[in-house]
Amino acid sequence: TVAASLEGPRAAETAKFSLAAGPLEAAGQGTIDLTGKNLDLDIGATAPRMVPRPGLGWQSARLDAHLHGPFAGPSGSGRLAIEELTAGGGSVGEVTADIDAANGAIRLTAAATGLRLPGPSPELFAAAPIQLHARADIVHRSVNFTLSHPLLAAAGDIDAADKPTGSVTLTVPSLTPYAAIAGLDLQGHATATTKF
Repeated sequence: TVAASLEGPRAAETAKFSLAAGPLEAAGQGTIDLTGKNLDLDIGATAPRMVPRPGLGWQSARLDAHLHGPFAGPSGSGRLAIEELTAGGGSVGEVTADIDAANGAIRLTAAATGLRLPGPSPELFAAAPIQLHARADIVHRSVNFTLSHPLLAAAGDIDAADKPTGSVTLTVPSLTPYAAIAGLDLQGHATATTKF
């Protein structure tokens, strides 16, 4: 079910909405300047334990976000937190993501704690969090990111302008944990770089 309203003068419309999908609830409120094409909105959503479909579920989920500025390129911030997420046969104890957007740039900081993957060694990445840092420049259409974990690291730069180019580097500090899964006696490290 959805309820929404927009009322007031065009330069200062008061906006409200609420949404419910089973136990999931979302709501937002703020002001919209249709004349100057600006907005100022607060948005929130919460969900208790849910299983939307077989193989996908969580213990709890929460989103808090704030948007303000021109329609074409608003600034904002937001935080997403999910507890005990299960999907595709794997699970994550906690997922958090923080987003900040300003002046055409979007920054993302995310972490996944207690990652368990389907397969012969589900606990391989569970001992430490996987962290992601990314920055996107909407104006210049570029993205750079770093992904880090004691057993795996990745970094990349992508320029999606007229002729898309980029590079991604994957680093495995130690091959031993992966070799043990296959029953091999293997030591060393590995680095792979792709450019396009």
